[in-house]
Amino acid sequence: MIGVVRPTAAFVKAYQTAHPGTQLFSISVVNGRELHQLAGGDAARGVGITQVMPSPFSGVTRIARDYHQALKRFAPEDTPSYTSFEEYVGARVLIEAIRRTKGTPTPAAVMQSLENLDLDLGGFKVRFSPGDRVGSRYVEVTLLGRDGNHVR
Repeated sequence: MIGVVRPTAAFVKAYQTAHPGTQLFSISVVNGRELHQLAGGDAARGVGITQVMPSPFSGVTRIARDYHQALKRFAPEDTPSYTSFEEYVGARVLIEAIRRTKGTPTPAAVMQSLENLDLDLGGFKVRFSPGDRVGSRYVEVTLLGRDGNHVR
């Protein structure tokens, strides 16, 4: 499925009602906890979600530990999620690109800095070039468990 969380949840709920137990997959923009809440636990259980980030739930990588510290400091009421982890990594990449920009950080100067960025954020590598603006090729699939947690 390709869609944001609300229409995806509505589809999952309707499809699982009509075809119980069917394996469904979604892209990484869908927040698993929200999908679980909106579609219902039975309908959402087992839905596969592609992830473009390593797990934000463990402290295995330095970047995940940094993320947990930042979340605790700036948003203590929030819980870790793939969505906010991806946003955190994106912000760290942008900050590093601006830091490496020579002179005034104009949009063109920051773009040039990004195009030459080869960065290890502590267990997650990001690399751009003028001909490659993908940054990372990391992909894995998680499944939603009965409680809405991601199972790897």
